[in-house]
Formats: sequence, structure tokens, C-alpha cells
Amino acid sequence: MSKKSTASVIVITFNRLSLLQACLASLRQQTVKGFETVVVNNGCTDGTPKWLSSRQGLSVVNLPLNAGVAAARNAGVQAARGAVLVFVDDDCTMPMDWLETLLAGYASEEVSGVGGTVLTIPGQPSWFEGGGVNRFGSVALVHAGTP
Repeated sequence: MSKKSTASVIVITFNRLSLLQACLASLRQQTVKGFETVVVNNGCTDGTPKWLSSRQGLSVVNLPLNAGVAAARNAGVQAARGAVLVFVDDDCTMPMDWLETLLAGYASEEVSGVGGTVLTIPGQPSWFEGGGVNRFGSVALVHAGTP
């Protein structure tokens, strides 16, 4: 079965408009074109909904209240049309070739998921120590604590 090349980048945001703007600016600069950007407004009260309503080229999901990250990501998945779903946080900015590199890793028929390095902030608790995916596609994360 051949994989489609269409990707949906899903960004969840909650009251961080300036960070979201920087994130979306970095997505507009990607070397890959034709991907979908889905922004989930997770109950924002800071002007984000108004700003998003004035933007073209975005698929916007408006949640009335902050539903938490898992529910917001699920709402983004429901709205997404891409064959490949990519999640980024609203405080991330990506290099221009980020999506191209990520999709190149996913292009093999033998690859079912692609992930990046988790960078931790010195002095901050780690969310997890590591993890892996077995040959059956099961994912395991080793928990190290909560922030």
C-alpha cells in the first residue's frame, strides 16, 4: 500500500498568541509546500480566536473551553485531512527543511512513525527518560517524573 504524501501539521494553542504567530511563521517558510496546517484553539481568551479568524490557509478548530492537550489533539486529528499527522507545540519554531526531513524519514513503506529528539531544559524535571517502538508498532515510554 502506497502512502500519500499529504501531511497535516497540528498545532494546539492556549493563550500564547505571540508564540503561535512565530510557530506559524516558521511553518509558512517550510521547503515542502501543499501541507495542511490545523490550529486547535484550546479555549483561548487572549485574542487568539480573533487573530485566527483573520488568517487564510489555516484549518481552525475552536474549542469553547480548555479541554486539555489530549482532547485538543484528538480534535485536531478529527479535522485533519492529511495521510501523515504531525504534532508540534505552539512554542516551537522549526527550521525551513524540518517538514521535508521528517517526511523523507516517513517515505519508506517499512516506517510507521517518525519522532524527533526531546530536548530538556537544564534544571527542569524530565517528562520521560526514553522509549521505543517494537516491530509490531507498539510504543513504550519510560516515565521519569512529572514537572
